[in-house]
Amino acid sequence: MDEKAILKRIGVNPSMRFLLGPRSARLLACLALSLGLSAQSTTSPGQSKPAPGSPAGTPQAPVVIKELPPAQAPPPNLVDSGAYIRRFTFGGTLSWLPLSLIQGGKKSEVYGAPPISIESQADNKSKYFGVGGTMDAYITERYSVNVSLLWRRAGYHLTTKYHDTVDDPGTTTDERTLVKTVTEDTRADYYDVPLLVRRYNKSRYEGGWRYFYEAGGSARVVRNIRSQTQEETVSTITCCSEVPATPSSKSAFGATAGAGVMLKDDFGVKIVPGVRYTYWFGGIFNQRAAVSRRHQVEVGVSFVF
Repeated sequence: MDEKAILKRIGVNPSMRFLLGPRSARLLACLALSLGLSAQSTTSPGQSKPAPGSPAGTPQAPVVIKELPPAQAPPPNLVDSGAYIRRFTFGGTLSWLPLSLIQGGKKSEVYGAPPISIESQADNKSKYFGVGGTMDAYITERYSVNVSLLWRRAGYHLTTKYHDTVDDPGTTTDERTLVKTVTEDTRADYYDVPLLVRRYNKSRYEGGWRYFYEAGGSARVVRNIRSQTQEETVSTITCCSEVPATPSSKSAFGATAGAGVMLKDDFGVKIVPGVRYTYWFGGIFNQRAAVSRRHQVEVGVSFVF
């Protein structure tokens, strides 16, 4: 920067340099240049210059850098997509009973004085298959509560013969006289509700097939009892009364235990075959030779989603 420019910058008219003299003007220019350099050196590199029009020495507002809030975590996945088996599963079930619901057989009874003999014979007419629905709810990663509702058809054919006396076992002939014969056909609907706790060998987050064992209680109620009764004597036949047979109890309770496996296909359908044993503490029917079976074995398969 030349001498004229320095004098002009400090507010001295360059034409006045002739009045000051060359030497004085040169000294004044050097002094102004040295003052400018010292003022520049006192300013820190990171300090901003004051805004035009603001008084010297006024502190500038610090620059505030706002930090963006951290990204919030996504809400929990309510679909439970990470599990191999969902927490709640529903489906249908098919049940087969190797043993009949009603025990067949014969029964002989003697009543009164003089005694009379009653002989009865029952034939099972129950259906061996039952159908219903099932639900499985996991309470931990390996334990679940399973509840089902199963419909079954029970029935029997009962023939009862009444004699006026008893047979003497010491003779070869039958001394009795047949008084009447009563034939009864009865059908009824059973509704079974087993409530069981299952324990799986794998967590529901682990893939592949798995096995389980289960235990709990079962309840049974009877509905829609339908009967048809015919009475025959030596001279008459009375047909047909449709008064429903009277059950010994309208409900029964039992203890159940079982085991099974769970398989899963490529479409997400779980196939659950298994076996169960139930001991009923009471029976629904106790009509002479027609008696409800206490020991029940069940083979079933469920299809759940």
